[in-house]
Amino acid sequence: MNTFQLQCFVTLSNTATFSEAAERLYISQSSFSNNIQSIEQELGVNLIVRGKGMLTFTEAGTVFLSYAKRIVDEFEKVPLLLRDYKSSLENRVLIYADPLSSYAYNTLLVEFNKEHPEIQTDIIEIGDETLYNMMESNNNIIGIVFSPTKKAHLGTMCLTLVSDRLAALVVKSHRLALSRRIKVSEIRNDEIQIISDRQSRFLNDFTLAQFRKEGFIPNVAPLDLWYNTAKETIRELGISAVFPEQVAKIFLRPGLRVVGLDVEKFYINVVMSENCKNAAAMCFYNYASEFLKRK
Repeated sequence: MNTFQLQCFVTLSNTATFSEAAERLYISQSSFSNNIQSIEQELGVNLIVRGKGMLTFTEAGTVFLSYAKRIVDEFEKVPLLLRDYKSSLENRVLIYADPLSSYAYNTLLVEFNKEHPEIQTDIIEIGDETLYNMMESNNNIIGIVFSPTKKAHLGTMCLTLVSDRLAALVVKSHRLALSRRIKVSEIRNDEIQIISDRQSRFLNDFTLAQFRKEGFIPNVAPLDLWYNTAKETIRELGISAVFPEQVAKIFLRPGLRVVGLDVEKFYINVVMSENCKNAAAMCFYNYASEFLKRK
């Protein structure tokens, strides 16, 4: 039994004869009759009283008709629902962002929402290694991710929102507190905090890699480094915290100092598939490009 057969049965209830019902559906009377008979054979009951005079339904047919009408009514709503769904996607952009990258895109997002209030922006936190896997199956999303380069991955376009380095946030009594920039080897004996891989795999791996390039593994304190609690931890325990430099400056408070680390740069990029067809996503990407030109 299929939806067209159900539609035949419902149409029959609104007409006086098989021939009239067949005409409404633009099929032959024999084809229409075959569809009705197929339903009866599948159900194993007669649904229609066949004879001369006004067309009538059996008791089973009357019961079945109420269910058939509901199914046909719901099925007829599908094109409308899909049209509304497609329309909502055209005015909605899904932005998958590394959880700790918000300092790079907050202003961009605020300005975009002001300029395009008709577009809904949804931020979904996700790691960059997962994002590129998702983009292989969904071309219509935006990614905001950390990266060691400004280069786009194969099949994507890329804009760099921020270039940044690592820095140490230390108490003002730290022996290096008055230095502007130091080599990571100068804090090799310090107990430090770094971003854990649970918070950002990229920042964790990148930070450890910078120390390893200097030939040692840092003395990492067994504490998760959280942006909103770091300043208290640094003051109370005297532990140095390694942050993105721009974040460290945001969280700078009296009694603390930001000391830049002489390491490689990293970047926060906006990425989009070259095959993106979503109007809202393309609008966001183009706006980001213009936004960066104005900076």
